[in-house]
Amino acid sequence: MNDVCIGKITIGDFQETFRMQLEYWTVKDYEKQWQEGIERIKTHDQSCLVFQMQDPNRAPWANSWILYKDGDIVHIQNTLLHGKRFSKMLKKESFTIQSCYSFITPRQTVDEEGGMKISEWDIPLVDVLRYKVQTS
Repeated sequence: MNDVCIGKITIGDFQETFRMQLEYWTVKDYEKQWQEGIERIKTHDQSCLVFQMQDPNRAPWANSWILYKDGDIVHIQNTLLHGKRFSKMLKKESFTIQSCYSFITPRQTVDEEGGMKISEWDIPLVDVLRYKVQTS
């Protein structure tokens, strides 16, 4: 089994190629989380699509697209969880396919340190619900 799988997600006009770490989650785990994440955005204002998860006992970090629903628009931000803050959160709750949503923070449009605008994509909800992912 490879340690990494290449994926490509398409949501509306947005396309992103990414690398998935396979040391902790399998491709099937990621796919299950994505399906649940998309279902969740139908009924919740926040969801996520995790695309990299490393063994939290070795070096805890997770990379995901956070989905913030605002009416018929979904704001998507790339968020990396790592370091002491993530380690502290992991002491309270494991980061799993079911619990990853507990790690979502409220949407911010500027960073706390320098007041820089946080990059995000605005995608119609209908396009998010028709997402496609390819893995190889």
